[in-house]
Amino acid sequence: MANYELIALNEATPQLRAPGAADNGVVSNLTVTTNLNAGTVGATNPGTGAFTALSASGTVTLTGTSTTLGDIGSIGQDTNSLYVGANFTSTGANFRKTGNYAMQAFFNSISGEFSYRNTVAAGTAGDPITWGVVPVRITAAGLVGINAIPSETLTVGGAISATTTIRPGGYTVATLPAGTAGMKCYVTDALAPAFLTTLVGGGAAYSGAQYNGSNWVGD
Repeated sequence: MANYELIALNEATPQLRAPGAADNGVVSNLTVTTNLNAGTVGATNPGTGAFTALSASGTVTLTGTSTTLGDIGSIGQDTNSLYVGANFTSTGANFRKTGNYAMQAFFNSISGEFSYRNTVAAGTAGDPITWGVVPVRITAAGLVGINAIPSETLTVGGAISATTTIRPGGYTVATLPAGTAGMKCYVTDALAPAFLTTLVGGGAAYSGAQYNGSNWVGD
């Protein structure tokens, strides 16, 4: 069948006509002479469908609560949060793909907190998700929690292992901070320091220090 041309999209009843003809027919090839610019791609106009490739030079606004990316990715929002992640349905209730973990990163505009969570095991498509504890949080104040709710610059809910040295803060005895039992640091001016004995300044010795709940003592 001959090619047809779409003359316009803005007619009350758009017609498909062969050039110079008035009859309508089934189109085998279609050349569009107008652009879809600032238009709505929706349920009725111009009709549902899928783009194989889509690019935009301006702002793209997604008004739904969630958007899927390919067969595993998701972007969504609720009243206070934006979240991105992989392998969960829009509600976060079910796995989308078999053999993959589900994971979410949250940006909370009320608390200013960023957090991340995942499942403790890979799942099966369609099965309910059991989310694990939130392993990473960063508060608006910059406090970081790993497997713990942050209460200090870094709060870790588990053992810490290092493959090299660890350097704590250094102080003079007079500038040691108000302590909480178990805190450790070192001092640079201890006078005759002794293990578990209250530290005295005014000397020239370096010494480990720990707070025992009442005093800073040699460590």
